[in-house]
Amino acid sequence: MFSLIAIVTFFASIEAGLQLSGYQPKIKLQSFDIPAWVADLDPVTVEEYKEDVARRGFVNEDVYAYRPHPDLNYLLKPNIRFQVKNYLSGGYADKLPPWTIVSGPDGFRVGGQGTEIAPEGVPLKTVHVFGDSSSFGWGVDYEETYGYVVERELNRARRRDGMFYVLENHAIPGFTSFQGRLLANRIFADRVRPGDLVLVSFGYNDATPSSESDRKRFEKQNSSLGKLRWALSRFLLYRVLKSFFIGRDWAGAAPLTDTALPRVSSEEYRENLRAIFDSVLRRGGDPVFISVCNYVYSAAAQEVAETYNVPFISFPEEWEPFLPQASSLLPEKFRAYRDSYGDLMNVDDYLSFMFPDYCHPYSIGHRLIAEVVGQVLGREFALD
Repeated sequence: MFSLIAIVTFFASIEAGLQLSGYQPKIKLQSFDIPAWVADLDPVTVEEYKEDVARRGFVNEDVYAYRPHPDLNYLLKPNIRFQVKNYLSGGYADKLPPWTIVSGPDGFRVGGQGTEIAPEGVPLKTVHVFGDSSSFGWGVDYEETYGYVVERELNRARRRDGMFYVLENHAIPGFTSFQGRLLANRIFADRVRPGDLVLVSFGYNDATPSSESDRKRFEKQNSSLGKLRWALSRFLLYRVLKSFFIGRDWAGAAPLTDTALPRVSSEEYRENLRAIFDSVLRRGGDPVFISVCNYVYSAAAQEVAETYNVPFISFPEEWEPFLPQASSLLPEKFRAYRDSYGDLMNVDDYLSFMFPDYCHPYSIGHRLIAEVVGQVLGREFALD
């Protein structure tokens, strides 16, 4: 009995020491230290990540802002303020403007200035954002995201309808409509109230290759074995030992692309959107679907949106009428990105709104998404 107590005390003291030190397990990728939880992602995703780092020559710094989650794969670390300097690609390292991630206690992005307080006696409404990296605002500050601009412009016009709006951004890079369905139907279902605006944007990640579907992965994580693994992972000592064994094989490649399938099939994508719209409409919310970088499933999204009479907005097509005025919307930002892109901006008009990955909008693109959303809502936003 004494020996058992001594062993438990020994390991408990090691665990306490690790927790107090703030140490987080890492594994080596080339010359970079990567958070160990990345190795638990889908094997196809992991191999693509390795190839991406090798091609880029550095690690996007925002990877250090996340933590694993049993149902959603990962979320932001709670209550952090994290500046991202190097991102996108090696050719633009140290050239693009830095951006800051600030998270709330639940692991989702919040504003750096804190939540605006509604005036006393004014009815409160919420702008909800369910989406992936484009809705999260990857590459830009929170106050430049389209969700924030929509909220701000609605509040400028609040004297017309006597309402005050706050923003809740539930988007996370890498999310698919499957995670969106979990959020809208389970995790944040009771947060949507009558009259709330719900901006929905999924598609790009749904079509990306994976060794198994998001649904199957979720079911495995919620099996008895999956729950046991998650319970063990709460102990830092377990994660340290696990990272040691993972690290030995981390550099090797796994030829899994021949068996890859979409993370979410086109039919399940439709089902997920229907479930999200049903959940929002049942609670009296007003959904709008925003298609950004949704090159494979855009038609499916439009089909479902039209069935529900939900507004459907597609980018980058919707940006085209604004091309002539791009430089005048946010002149300082435009000059900063022109300095980064150089002559490329003269060749490709879309770089007036997007990063060179042709997927993520930067601040001007977010501004224009908000402009189009405002037009769809029948409001005149003063974006000057």
